[in-house]
Amino acid sequence: MKLTKEIRATIWARIYKATLGLELEALNKRENDIATKVREQAAGKHLAALDALPENFVRKQNYLTVRCEKHGHEHLHYGKSLASPNTVVLPAGKIAETVSQLFDDRDALKTKIRTAEANYNAIAARATTTKRLIELWPEIEPYAPADAESPAASTSLAIPINDLNKTLGLPTPANDSKTKKAA
Repeated sequence: MKLTKEIRATIWARIYKATLGLELEALNKRENDIATKVREQAAGKHLAALDALPENFVRKQNYLTVRCEKHGHEHLHYGKSLASPNTVVLPAGKIAETVSQLFDDRDALKTKIRTAEANYNAIAARATTTKRLIELWPEIEPYAPADAESPAASTSLAIPINDLNKTLGLPTPANDSKTKKAA
């Protein structure tokens, strides 16, 4: 089967959803929890009154704008629409450190995703068929379309596929052999 742009994108989307997408989902949940805590801290005893305001009286949004020393203005997402205070300036302390760490983790994950996608595209560019892509990178066979032909034998590339497998959390041949020896 010819490896079209659409098939390449589909394979990447499947790999992403099963690997890095799960990391992003966990990070988003953590962000939602932190945003809710910052909102509660900022509103203090007025939180119940803020939530009780009529919908057309107060702007509801799915994020809270925070300002911290290290990152400047950033958005913390709630994961749902809530009545929000305007920008919250975070004083130095535990909550500011927690928010700053979240932003660092978010930036690192975005970089990891961009790098993994670029590496995937570099590998996929070396193949013109899904069969060849699977020969180059056998670990992605479960993510290829069902009608893709399985390779008879795999070959290796100059690109360190084991590194990409490690980044994505896919099994690597080295890990598989260690697992077999331990069993």
